[in-house]
Amino acid sequence: MRQKNTSTIVFGIFTLLILIFATAYFIYERQNLLNNSGYKAVFLNNGQVYFGQIEKRSNDWVRLSDIYYLKMKDQIEADPNADLSLVRLGSELHGPTNEMEIPTQNILFIETLSIESRVLKAIHGE
Repeated sequence: MRQKNTSTIVFGIFTLLILIFATAYFIYERQNLLNNSGYKAVFLNNGQVYFGQIEKRSNDWVRLSDIYYLKMKDQIEADPNADLSLVRLGSELHGPTNEMEIPTQNILFIETLSIESRVLKAIHGE
């Protein structure tokens, strides 16, 4: 009888540990999802800025999708007052998809775009 009680206790503890770890993992993944939701501005160390949604993040890479970037309307003139346009990634000569994996060593910082962002309003056609 004593063997059966010990087995039941071990099984109960094991089940409890699995539930604790599963709950912790769910909370961790949900937090990551919340941190990665919405549009971000990703500033690179070469001066380029990409706007998009972070799909996946690791220590080495950030995967960005639904990507836009700023381009001077008249690139012949290097006038700092020239108008900028927002371009969706994918129409370039080499025909990239609208996803990009960026090494974290090339990222200076990442900002979340607010609802009032002019870039976000341009993306949504407002």
